[in-house]
Amino acid sequence: AKDIALRMAKTTEIVPEAVLGIIEVIKKKYHQHRKKSEGFTNIGGVDSLVSILGHMKGEDEKNIMNSIESSMPSVSQNIREKIYAFENVVQLSNNEIRILIDEINNDVVVAKALKGAGDEIRFKFFRNMSQNRATDVLQEMDEMGAIKLTEVEDCRKVIVTIMQELHDNGVINLRKSNEQYVE
Repeated sequence: AKDIALRMAKTTEIVPEAVLGIIEVIKKKYHQHRKKSEGFTNIGGVDSLVSILGHMKGEDEKNIMNSIESSMPSVSQNIREKIYAFENVVQLSNNEIRILIDEINNDVVVAKALKGAGDEIRFKFFRNMSQNRATDVLQEMDEMGAIKLTEVEDCRKVIVTIMQELHDNGVINLRKSNEQYVE
């Protein structure tokens, strides 16, 4: 971003066709945004920043998050909660979810975290475990019966913390829901 700003400042000659091309792209993006938001303009805010961060290189994202953390800790926390939500495990590739499961290395934590989770999340975990391990986790879930919501949330926080460490270290990439990948 800094390099682009410097290049723009140093530019003295501009090719008119390039400017027209940029204007057309901006207009197209603006009209797409207007159609999506059904007449409302939600430019800015934490959701927009989370979306922008999702398209940045890991190091750039980290630098921006560090800057926000030092100047606006509450905003930083809000951003982290959106990026590192338990539900975002569905955005991981099969290989990445296997890495996460291996890092968790605790079937009881997985079983408690999956209590009350949606089918998509459960499926993501179970399809990336061995059949024996998936059976063990399901059996653990059955045997524990009803548990306190706080226990479920605590186990999900453990998983989210591991997920965040893996993302911050570049081992996994938390994709945004509008991106499509094929495995």
